[in-house]
Amino acid sequence: MDAKLLICRECGNASDRRTGKPGDVIRASIESSSLSQQIGIEETGCMNVCDNPVTVALQGNGRATCIFSGVDAADDIESIIATCRLYIDSPSGWIEDARGCGDLRFKLVARVPALT
Repeated sequence: MDAKLLICRECGNASDRRTGKPGDVIRASIESSSLSQQIGIEETGCMNVCDNPVTVALQGNGRATCIFSGVDAADDIESIIATCRLYIDSPSGWIEDARGCGDLRFKLVARVPALT
């Protein structure tokens, strides 16, 4: 795997009448995409952005970590997939031109540089 998409276990398991659990929706979409061999999906403990669930993060060895909140699994799934592709294509995980991320670019709450 080139990177991981972390989904907050606390808000990622909240049920939505329309689509079910956000974590399940995101997982199924990534696993059925061309990214399934490049992006691992992992549930994690609270990422402390509870005021604006659902929180997800992209993380990889030698790459910046990007944290997004206010994610709607159903409405944002195309933006999540596009952002994952851009993240994989960026050796440092630092997406310089975020327009390709769609609406997810407006939900970025933190970008932490990689450890060197």
